[in-house]
Amino acid sequence: METNKLSVKIAGPAGEGILSAGRVLAKSCSRGGLQVVTENERPSLIRGGHNQFMIRIEEDFIHSHIELGDVLLALDKSSVEMHAHELTHEGAIIYDAESFSTSHDEIGRHDLHLLGLPMHSIIKEIGAGKIVENAIALGACFGLVDYDLEMLNTILKEEYKKHPEALEADIKAAKAGYDFVKEKNITFKNNLRTLKAPKRMLINGITAFNLGAVKAGVSFLSQYPMTPSTGVIQGLTPIAEEKRIVIVQTEDEISSINMALGASYSGVRAMTASSGGGYALMNEGISLAGVTEASVVICEVQRGGPGTGLPTRTEQSDMLFVLHSGHGEFPHVVIAPSIPESC
Repeated sequence: METNKLSVKIAGPAGEGILSAGRVLAKSCSRGGLQVVTENERPSLIRGGHNQFMIRIEEDFIHSHIELGDVLLALDKSSVEMHAHELTHEGAIIYDAESFSTSHDEIGRHDLHLLGLPMHSIIKEIGAGKIVENAIALGACFGLVDYDLEMLNTILKEEYKKHPEALEADIKAAKAGYDFVKEKNITFKNNLRTLKAPKRMLINGITAFNLGAVKAGVSFLSQYPMTPSTGVIQGLTPIAEEKRIVIVQTEDEISSINMALGASYSGVRAMTASSGGGYALMNEGISLAGVTEASVVICEVQRGGPGTGLPTRTEQSDMLFVLHSGHGEFPHVVIAPSIPESC
């Protein structure tokens, strides 16, 4: 049995709270002194389709993501069909047995633990709504790997402290999922234990960039939202008044760069942010920055190319474009961070 080593994939339709569930699981493990790295897919969908979130958890420093998972939290049947082959030997699939069925023969894997949860029955018993399904699944995952349920409760209390009714339902749901798996007395190949470790921040690149911008004294942000760069304006808006930052959501990216240049020309520390297609629209403004010698910071969060990009998928497609953007020759600095500390 491997201790303090686990990889979990949460998969299902967009809009089912996959990102929230992944964040809660990651925070619970990080708060318990474990190292955590997450990887989430952001398809250009509000609801439906397919979405996935991967969490790698270890006791030692993690250097990269990993392809295979030990546990799959499947929120629909297509997630089982798509990801069962990506699980390690004797891995586990946690799913809602009252919404769909699956079998070892059907998925072609007889080594896996299939943990079908009676989601609807649990929801009815605790008097909650469908929204607690993720909490049930997370509780079941904690029970499977024998991790401290109180760590999950602690993070739920932080996430939903402004919504006491939802919090109470989630805590009940998590315990129900935890108890259901514990009653089966499964000896799983991985388990997790809390460690005494210094407090760490669980942070992504955009949040790190926002912290750096505040530390550097940003006073003005103009931005048109474009995933995956939207986190810049989303992250800075709640603290704008406290940090005395003027934030303008513009009608397009051309306005964004021009407003930022105007602010910079008047002596304000200004920036804008976008992704591939939006950054392309900024090029005339970038040339204007060159000819007027106006300093401006542009946070370009890359998409896969070409054009507007395989919507919201990220890679290195924009690197050469950023290096050679603008008309004519003028100096500009391009920094390509690869880890949150660099951001």
